[in-house]
Amino acid sequence: MNIFIDLDGTLINSKVRLYNLFQDLVPNSSFTFYDYWRLKEQGINHSHILINYFDFNKKELDDFQSKWMQLIETDEYTKFDAPFNGVSKHLLELKKMGFLLYIVTSRQYEEKAISQIKNFGWSNIFNKIIVTQQKYKKEDLISSLLNSEKNNYLIGD
Repeated sequence: MNIFIDLDGTLINSKVRLYNLFQDLVPNSSFTFYDYWRLKEQGINHSHILINYFDFNKKELDDFQSKWMQLIETDEYTKFDAPFNGVSKHLLELKKMGFLLYIVTSRQYEEKAISQIKNFGWSNIFNKIIVTQQKYKKEDLISSLLNSEKNNYLIGD
């Protein structure tokens, strides 16, 4: 049986990373961590926030997006990520039970995702790390790995 598990938001809490990067890119923001996540959890995207709360124009939005993509996976920010409590223990239990475990992530850089997974001590737990590199759909990459088993699971946030 295959279990495909999303990395960010499912195995690791990346909220501090995202908030810190937002604050660094919008220095005049007085949003607290709670303020930022209240908006994000309502499905409000950065463009909406930046236009309506900070009066960003098109160029400023483009600059923000470009800098966001350049910085979001750097060590400076991923150092804030942490596994949710109990995740490592549960992953090991699933592995011992014979499940084939796969990480699926929409990260840009495979080597950075692998490095972070290694730092969490998970290298030997997962059968494969699937990274979209912002080029492919998760569904397409997953379907290329599926076998004839009927019981495949995808766990995401």
